[in-house]
Amino acid sequence: MSKAFTLIEILITISIAVVLLTTSFLGLSGYRRNQSLDLSSKSITAVLRDSQTKSMTQQSSKQWGAHFENTPAGRDFYEIFSGANYAAASEKLEKVLLPPGIEFSSPTQDVIFAKVTGLPLSGSASNVTIMIAGDPASSKTISINEQGAISN
Repeated sequence: MSKAFTLIEILITISIAVVLLTTSFLGLSGYRRNQSLDLSSKSITAVLRDSQTKSMTQQSSKQWGAHFENTPAGRDFYEIFSGANYAAASEKLEKVLLPPGIEFSSPTQDVIFAKVTGLPLSGSASNVTIMIAGDPASSKTISINEQGAISN
């Protein structure tokens, strides 16, 4: 009797290996998307707190806010600005693109903070929601309450 492997045994082994590798790859890519969503949420929270601090300290003698752009084509972005609104902003800081596969689920919006108090102005957005593209169930919401507390 020969102790060699048959063609069927080799094909079964290769098939099992392919299934295991595919499952591992899909799990890893889902994990990476979730990590990217978490990191984006933390970054947006930091940007909101930074713009709130700039308003409280009256940096450049102005009020500050954050603009969140949900673009129909291209990647969504956010940016800190000074002034009454983004369109009329006298100063805009670095534009930050969301990572590929992450998008805003809400329309374009601004969050503007009052000088000295750092409270959100009436009419400002109270929530900013990001999600994994094409998967609304995988989302994170950053909330700004009436007292100015920012949480994710």
